Amino acid sequence: MTAVTTGRSKAFLRSIHIFRALAIVLIVGAHVQPVVDWPDSLTKRLVLGFTNESSTYFMFISGFLFHHLSGRFAYGDYLATKFRNVVLPYILLSLPAIVMFVFVTQRPGLWPGFYDMPQWEQVLAFIVTGKHLAPMWFIPMMVLFYLSAPLFVWIDRRQPVLYLAIIPLLVYATTTGRGGHYGPLNMYVYFLPVYLLGMWVSRNFAQVMAWARRWAWPLGGAVLALYIMYVLKVQAGFTLQTVLKPLSIPLILLAFDRWSTRVPPRIDYLADISFGIYFVHAYFIAASKLAISSITTHAPTSANEVLLPGGLPMFLLVMCVVMLFSAVSIRLAQGMFGRRSRMLVGA
Repeated sequence: MTAVTTGRSKAFLRSIHIFRALAIVLIVGAHVQPVVDWPDSLTKRLVLGFTNESSTYFMFISGFLFHHLSGRFAYGDYLATKFRNVVLPYILLSLPAIVMFVFVTQRPGLWPGFYDMPQWEQVLAFIVTGKHLAPMWFIPMMVLFYLSAPLFVWIDRRQPVLYLAIIPLLVYATTTGRGGHYGPLNMYVYFLPVYLLGMWVSRNFAQVMAWARRWAWPLGGAVLALYIMYVLKVQAGFTLQTVLKPLSIPLILLAFDRWSTRVPPRIDYLADISFGIYFVHAYFIAASKLAISSITTHAPTSANEVLLPGGLPMFLLVMCVVMLFSAVSIRLAQGMFGRRSRMLVGA
């Protein structure tokens, strides 16, 4: 059985593309928020409700596109492509941060004894865990998904009943959270249900969209209720965002499927370079901290020294600056290296 594509439209496929653009904007927002010295407030929690755990959207889209393109799946070619377009740029773009935190200064927040290890072990540990830059945990985790690709294809083609495992896996994720001592492996287990959900939605797109249209109002009410609970810090006994983000996905798909033709074509480029933005944006967050803090307070010697004072205006300023410079840097890399830019910046 090959990948199911019945019921798909060009508008829907573009809606997935637009969804990817939205996901990277929200992810950047989630990573910008911690660098702003923003006291707890209703406005801050409203923003966090949108941005936090937005990697869930990226993982859903990854599972969806994996299934959508799995009809001609060949494991060797698949791994080679992922190495060129994901692992290689990850290693290259990690080198400046790894050199900094191994040979120049120490990275705060690492486990005890990290800097007692030989330097070559520190380098290897950074590469395996992604601890050198806050967003880079995502790539070691994704490598585990790439290695698991034959299992996912087998489930889809031979044992689709195993998609039912999404439910207990999601329950487990909501009760355990995304942290743990095993780094990428903990993240793999945490995001596995939403990745499988993406595959399942791709497989059953027409039925899922019909269900979402029929139940849009109750679904919207549930999403709104969870969002309000998150904003009000209601203790629910489970991680609210782990449920909120997957429940919001059908509503987002419905909205983009209906209004994708009204979205400006420039958004498509943002989606095209979304992975590249993920790779480089941490450097521009650090640069923004150094530049803005030198103007507003003093000139620090390290991006770890200071948080930027302010609230929503500072958050929006840094977010826009980071998105702009990330996109411009990728555009420059594409202009200089052409198709080889994917091996350097992931786009």
